[in-house]
Amino acid sequence: MEPTAPARALVDTAMTTLGLPGPPKHLIGRKGSDVWQAADQIIKTAVPGARGDLAHETAACALLHDQGRHPGTRHGHGNLGRWLALPRLDGPSLWQVFAPAREGHAIDT
Repeated sequence: MEPTAPARALVDTAMTTLGLPGPPKHLIGRKGSDVWQAADQIIKTAVPGARGDLAHETAACALLHDQGRHPGTRHGHGNLGRWLALPRLDGPSLWQVFAPAREGHAIDT
């Protein structure tokens, strides 16, 4: 699903704040929430009224950041919505890691 103009404006705001070059690559979006990749960052955006407005996730990441446990997160919010930037780590995505579980198979840890 193509992101809306407000979602694009929100990721542009995040990228400007973070000083990242553009344009971002849109990875996935649903019901007002989108995920983007820009440089070495994954940026999650949520426009007002979006399913999963990132408030809880942003607060959890901020708490971890304050404790020195997740030092690379940045976030912001305003009239356009809320955004959360996380450093991209090498390796498989969570989607890939848990694919066997979605298919009803046990996973090795």
